[in-house]
Amino acid sequence: MALKLRQGALRAKWIECEIDALIDYLHAHHSEGSQGGKFKDTTYNAAAAHLQPLLAGGKLKDGKSVKGKWGQVSKTYSDLTNQTNLAL
Repeated sequence: MALKLRQGALRAKWIECEIDALIDYLHAHHSEGSQGGKFKDTTYNAAAAHLQPLLAGGKLKDGKSVKGKWGQVSKTYSDLTNQTNLAL
């Protein structure tokens, strides 16, 4: 089966190994981020380049899609942490 990469696709599709690799990459580069878990665009762009070998299809990840996914992951983590703290 041929790999289909579509630069013009509307949204990037994320698979679990890409999300894991994104978290690992940003953790390894945490010194480039701020206290609030935000990073500069150069870090998001570098993370996108790091993820390219994992692409299984769909739109190529770019800095903008990486930044958006990191925002979703961060919010989910924060929400889960807050719920856990409330339950204690």
